[in-house]
Amino acid sequence: SVEVPTGNVLDHAAALDRIATVLKSGGLIEEGEAIGAIGHRVVHGGEAFRAATLIDDRVLEVIRQQSRLAPLHNPANLLGIEVVLQRQPGVPQVAVFDTAFHQTLPPRAYRYAIPEEWYTRYSVRRYGFHGTSHAYVARQAAALLERPLGELNLITLHLGNGASACAIEGGRSVETSMGLTPLEGLVMGTRSGDVDPSVAGYIASEARLPPDRVEAALNRESGLEGLCGASDLRDVATSAMCSSARRTATSARSWPSTSTCIGFASTSELTRRCSGVSMAWCSRRASVRIRPRSDSVSVMAWRVWASAWTRRSTAAGTVARGRSTRTVV
Repeated sequence: SVEVPTGNVLDHAAALDRIATVLKSGGLIEEGEAIGAIGHRVVHGGEAFRAATLIDDRVLEVIRQQSRLAPLHNPANLLGIEVVLQRQPGVPQVAVFDTAFHQTLPPRAYRYAIPEEWYTRYSVRRYGFHGTSHAYVARQAAALLERPLGELNLITLHLGNGASACAIEGGRSVETSMGLTPLEGLVMGTRSGDVDPSVAGYIASEARLPPDRVEAALNRESGLEGLCGASDLRDVATSAMCSSARRTATSARSWPSTSTCIGFASTSELTRRCSGVSMAWCSRRASVRIRPRSDSVSVMAWRVWASAWTRRSTAAGTVARGRSTRTVV
């Protein structure tokens, strides 16, 4: 076993030094041995990146530009890269983008019903996040089912302080819950998830708050934190501030229209088929399990979720009927 040093890590440079110490003490890197390459997970890559990318000045600038859309993550990602570049200037560095996996989204899934100029000039569209996690869960689900990934329709869940759902058809992302930023979609630890877009303007006017303060509140003071006074599910489960009904609401709202876009013809069909199906899910540690959904609470939750799932795809006329491909949720 490798002994990990304890104590506070003051900054990224200190963190990098600690990682090097652990790698050497564990015999993973010999003294004087060169590191071949270093990978960085980066949350937002916009439309610029569809795969892992070798980092250069241009890539750094794109990451910097996208920080406005991922304020909780990209600045920290960028700082980590810059520290490593200083400490290991000759080592190739690769960025793996959360958004890259979702670049296969069709226009009906990534376009918002907004003025055309907002998309063409300002790139306002759905990007999706947690792509590395959803791709991994899909591969593991295929392995557990002993089926080729290309034959499967999957709904994968990334569940942590940030949470998202993704519909994967034949290994390609075709719908996901997060949008322009990680703020959209499911209720999360400190993020609100889906709210009426008018809320931001209304509260800015009524409470006389600047836009950046409203955005910060939606990102850092909402979600479970706003509903229950705590963002950790262990605290939420025992919190007197968060009733059972409230906890149910946080878990059952804001799911994407994944049902119709991968083969569910109707809400009733979704409810019928999901009551006996399994769910592929991802925990904080990125483990994958297949868990039966047979208890009454789960069936009730499927019925609630189903009503939200039919939103966008049904309106776009994308309901697919009569498919025989097995769907694993």
